[in-house]
Amino acid sequence: MGLMLVPRMHLELILTHTVNLDYQRSVLGVFNLAAALAYLQNRPQTQSQFEAAQRVMSLLIQGARSPSPEEGDFLRQSFNQADRHFGIQSGAMLVRAFEIVDQAGADGETVDKNGSD
Repeated sequence: MGLMLVPRMHLELILTHTVNLDYQRSVLGVFNLAAALAYLQNRPQTQSQFEAAQRVMSLLIQGARSPSPEEGDFLRQSFNQADRHFGIQSGAMLVRAFEIVDQAGADGETVDKNGSD
């Protein structure tokens, strides 16, 4: 899916220990969108995994660091799950999820509907 090509490249660069805030934010955006989709579909376990990936990416951004091998494995697994999840969505559902992410961004939040920003 074209939507994921650039963020996937950014993830691979991050996993090779390239510390770049733009790349990290790009990957965080994927997890924000995935968490919003899971929220819209009332899939709390899926949402929880994407929120955990959001937290890992937020820690990498805050620490201006690369992921540990364990974090990298988790991020790759979560990213692949997000990619599969996006591929089976309707355009309308993706638009709704984008709207949630945009609103959260305007409010200065990471998308986490459980209240644990």
